[in-house]
Amino acid sequence: ETIMKAVEKAKDSVVSIQNYQKESQQNNLYGYGTGGENQVDLEDPSASQKLAGEGSGVIYKIDGDTAYLVTNNHVVENADSLKDKLADGTTEDGELVGRDAVSDLAVVKISSKNVKSAIKFADSDATKVGSIAIAIGSPLGSKFSNSVTQGIISGQSRIVPMDLNKDGQADIETTLIQTSAAINPGNSGGALLNKDGDLVGINSSKFSNVDVEGMGFAIPSKEVQRVIAQLEKDGKVTRPFIGISQNDLANITSRSKTEILKLKSDQTDGVVVTDTVKGSPAETAGLKKYDVITKIGDKEIKNILELRRELYAYNVGDKVELTVLREGKETKVQVTLGAQPEQQSNNNLQQYQQGQQGQGQEQENGQEGQTPRLPFPGQR
Repeated sequence: ETIMKAVEKAKDSVVSIQNYQKESQQNNLYGYGTGGENQVDLEDPSASQKLAGEGSGVIYKIDGDTAYLVTNNHVVENADSLKDKLADGTTEDGELVGRDAVSDLAVVKISSKNVKSAIKFADSDATKVGSIAIAIGSPLGSKFSNSVTQGIISGQSRIVPMDLNKDGQADIETTLIQTSAAINPGNSGGALLNKDGDLVGINSSKFSNVDVEGMGFAIPSKEVQRVIAQLEKDGKVTRPFIGISQNDLANITSRSKTEILKLKSDQTDGVVVTDTVKGSPAETAGLKKYDVITKIGDKEIKNILELRRELYAYNVGDKVELTVLREGKETKVQVTLGAQPEQQSNNNLQQYQQGQQGQGQEQENGQEGQTPRLPFPGQR
């Protein structure tokens, strides 16, 4: 009965999202394909759009004639148009407000004419391991929209590596909620609820391995709220940066550790500053070449991925204390974080509005040591 009440409360705020794309034409620097010598084949403006895939989304705000929904970035990327199917079967045209590849979140707005309710956010930090978890979404597409699965919160603050540029190397570590509730392709962007029917997280990924079952992951509601506020305001997420080139201490030779860094040869935890950007927060704060960063705030740093993860928890303009080893001696450096000049995420809304396709960020399923995001139907 508890689960039924939770589902009844939240079901009208969960939607199916359809990603339509123009039939592919070979693109190059000069046009959309080539004809004979020195000829260019222009894009046909009347080219039809085909359904490229489907995912899920959650309506979180109704503001007059407009309703806002949150979903995964990988559900909406490369879309030429979006259709959003409500729980009652009504379909609305979706307009992309903003998206962010690093957090894998996006905001879409639709007409609120037929929207019945918006989800209520729960405090993901207060969610207890072992508590009820309910997933609602559209596994395998809108044919199975508003499917419900039940499980528990299996773990909090799971550190999961993500490969954003598909080069086989992790680019970022994300902090996710682990759940045993079944999450299938098409559930991406759907709701993970608590027993009260409030949003604990946005379903985004699963561990895909023949030997593993019941390991799904969701973006915590606290992080969701932080990101969507920026996407609504600016259409993108501006992340802080220090302004350094760096390398993991673990990659440095024993000779360099002892002779240059003045450390023990077996020390591996930390990030070595190999250079500072001119005029950057790092240079202004007095960070020096070959400083070894071991903490940001009170968080210990073992490698670049951890530094990036902890850094992205702050906002531009925040003052943070870095603990560094300088010629083997510990010192503190106060840094005022600047705005990252180049975003890792693809936030170019102009490309979307012009119907151009940006770089795909979809991850491969089943890579050892990686937790891929769920592909939605129609994608590999």
